[in-house]
Amino acid sequence: MSMRDSYIDTSKAILIFLVVFGHFLERCIGYENEASNVLIKSIYFVHMPAFIFISGMFFKGTDLVKKIVYFLSLLIPFQIAYVTFESIISQSFSLGWLVKPYWILWYLVGMIVWTILTPLLKKTEFPVLISVFLSVLVGFSPVDNYLFSIGRIFTFLPFFVIGSLYGKQIVNAVKSKKVYALFGFLALISIGLISKYGNIESGWLYGSLSYKQLGADYLAGSLTRLTVFTISFVGIVAILAVIQLFKDKFVDLGQHTLPVYLLHGFVVIILAHFFKFHDDFTIGLIVSFALTIVTCILLKLDIFEKMIKFISNVQVKLYEKM
Repeated sequence: MSMRDSYIDTSKAILIFLVVFGHFLERCIGYENEASNVLIKSIYFVHMPAFIFISGMFFKGTDLVKKIVYFLSLLIPFQIAYVTFESIISQSFSLGWLVKPYWILWYLVGMIVWTILTPLLKKTEFPVLISVFLSVLVGFSPVDNYLFSIGRIFTFLPFFVIGSLYGKQIVNAVKSKKVYALFGFLALISIGLISKYGNIESGWLYGSLSYKQLGADYLAGSLTRLTVFTISFVGIVAILAVIQLFKDKFVDLGQHTLPVYLLHGFVVIILAHFFKFHDDFTIGLIVSFALTIVTCILLKLDIFEKMIKFISNVQVKLYEKM
């Protein structure tokens, strides 16, 4: 599989669209509306686990320091930018963001930790099993699992490890037969039904809280986390199978997911102040979908990619001079 694989680019395009769409739904309609609740949970079961799985696929255990510096070169300026932006919008400031990556930026912290942990796990006999064990174990933590995003980092660790070890084989398998797309579609419908009837609260899908914070004892918490992990993994395989139906569409968006990911938060925060549809799901859904399309089309433009590269390069060069 080449580094510039159109199938993967299409997958990334669909996933980044779901990331942005989920955030618009959450901010513009919210969880109080039952239909919105089900749709958001269905998206959250799959979108970030699949994104992390694909990130793992392209992970190479070389130049680790360079990779860590690169992720820090994005995390630091965007953390400052988002906290400043939020403070202006809300007209209040909290020092809590010194120990908590701002909203969407936890993924960058995750990439730093996964970059360090994955080569170590690969040296063990059972890397996937150990990563799943750590995913369950972090829920036992007595401290706030939101601190430094430790909850999410370890909850989603197995997806990165599985992607790194078996990702290319899984993708090649699911795209080998058209019938797998049908099975994938049925699996995604099943996840929708689980979101509606499965009695799994949305907090479990974020992976950011301990079992105690989620109001569960250790046994129930462990079983729920394993259940969510299993559903999400099935969702990853399903969505990768369904990508066959898109026939290499949206490749351009898939090649520019980083600027969309890093910048869409600003757009969502601003627009969510003007578009509130808590009582009208249909209009809210249409508007959120339209805003997602426009956001993705604009943020995938080369100017934003170049801006992010410039921001990153300035800091990387500073590090190299140290």
